[in-house]
Amino acid sequence: MCGAVRFEALGEPELIHACHCKNCQLMTGSAFFLVAYYVDHNVDIITGDLIKFNRSCDSGRGITIYFCKKCGSTILVEPEISSGKRGLAGGNFDDTSWIKDPNNIYCKSKQNWVEITKGPLNKITRYDSKDFI
Repeated sequence: MCGAVRFEALGEPELIHACHCKNCQLMTGSAFFLVAYYVDHNVDIITGDLIKFNRSCDSGRGITIYFCKKCGSTILVEPEISSGKRGLAGGNFDDTSWIKDPNNIYCKSKQNWVEITKGPLNKITRYDSKDFI
């Protein structure tokens, strides 16, 4: 938001989703958290200082969230379950026009005014292994 943090993501994300869990709603102050996941070595923080916060997910697993030290914007996440992956907050890309039809997870806790009509994969709760076979 303030421009202090700049990042570079190489290649295409492996996964994009909007998480509608209550914790993501609290973290963003919004209805969901849009995140694009990359292999960790394909994400580089070019400028800016980040602070981190560890919390539990609705699944019970942990996640580390990195915020801009200057303005507090969510920049990136590293979920315990996805070792070797880094998720970039979707709204922080300079151009977001390429983001189309993300998956939706934790739809059971979505805000009642949010209508989920698109997405290749919409889950009541979290992903499971058969989603990726």
